[in-house]
Amino acid sequence: MKNPITCILDACTAINLIHIDQDEYLIKKLKEIDIYISEKVFEEIRKNAYVKFERFRKEPSSRKEDIKSMKEEIDAKVSIFRAYQFYNHIIEKDYDDELIKHVQNATNYSLDNGEFRSTVLALYISRFKPSSIKPEDFYPVKLFFHTDDSPAKAEFEDYFKHQQIGYIEDTVDLLILLYRIDSEFRLSTLEKYLSELFAEYAQDAKLLLSRLREIKSTASLDLKRDKDFQLNLGQAIIDLEKLEFKSISLNYDFFNSNKRKYSEIIKIFEMFPKIHELQTSKSNVLIKIREIKNQVKTNEIFKL
Repeated sequence: MKNPITCILDACTAINLIHIDQDEYLIKKLKEIDIYISEKVFEEIRKNAYVKFERFRKEPSSRKEDIKSMKEEIDAKVSIFRAYQFYNHIIEKDYDDELIKHVQNATNYSLDNGEFRSTVLALYISRFKPSSIKPEDFYPVKLFFHTDDSPAKAEFEDYFKHQQIGYIEDTVDLLILLYRIDSEFRLSTLEKYLSELFAEYAQDAKLLLSRLREIKSTASLDLKRDKDFQLNLGQAIIDLEKLEFKSISLNYDFFNSNKRKYSEIIKIFEMFPKIHELQTSKSNVLIKIREIKNQVKTNEIFKL
C-alpha cells in the first residue's frame, strides 16, 4: 500500500538523486509515496542533469565506454522522473490562470520558473482533486516541496505556511523520509546516501575553487588592476575554502553585471549549478548533512 504522503520535487533534488543513486535504489523507493514534478521542473531536469556528464566527457582521462555508460545511466533515470511529470494544461483546464495570478499576487514573484510552477502545483494539489487521481483515492493533502534552492525556499516558505499547503524541505529531508517510512531501508544505507550527497556538493565546491584559483593566477594585467574584480574573486575563493556560501551569490551578481568584461568567469560559475543552491546564510546543506550523520551514528533517528 502506498504511503499517504505527497511530495513535489524541484529540479535540484531530482538531479541530486540522479547523481547519488547509482543503482536506482532511492528512485525506486519514490514509488512508495505520491510524487509530482511540474512540467517546467522536468524541463529543468532534462536540461541540467547532464551538466556533470559534460564535464566528465571533456576530461582527457575519460574513456569512451565510461562516457557511454554514464550517458545511458542518466538517460534512464531522467526517463523515470518523466513519469512523475504533471502538465500545466491540466491545471489550466480546471482553473484557467486563476491559481497562477493568485500565487503571483500573494508572493510578489514575477519569474515563471520551476520553483514558481511547483508552488502553483502545490496549491492545486492541496486544494483540489487532480484529474489524475481517482475519486476514491482522494484525501485532503498536506504536502512536502523538496528543493535545495535556498533562495526559492526563502521566497515561498511563508506562502506555504500561511496557505497551509505543507512544508518546504530539502534532499536531506527526503532521504530521511524514505528511510523512515520503509522497513527495509537500513540506517547504514541512509548514512551512505548522506555521504554521497555531501560528496556531490563538496566536489563541486572543490572544482569551482580550483578553477577560480586558476583564473586569479592567470588574470590579465587589466583584471589584476581591477580592484572590484579582485575583491569579489578573492571573497569567493575564501568562502569556498571554508565551505561557506553566504556571499558567493553577491560575487556572482557582480561578475554577471558586466558579462562582456567577465565572460570567462561567468562561464565557470555556470558550470557548477549546485553552488548556487548553497548561496544563503540561513542554510548550509553541508553543515546539515554533518549534523544528521552524527544523529545517524548515535541512532537518534527513530522509526518503528
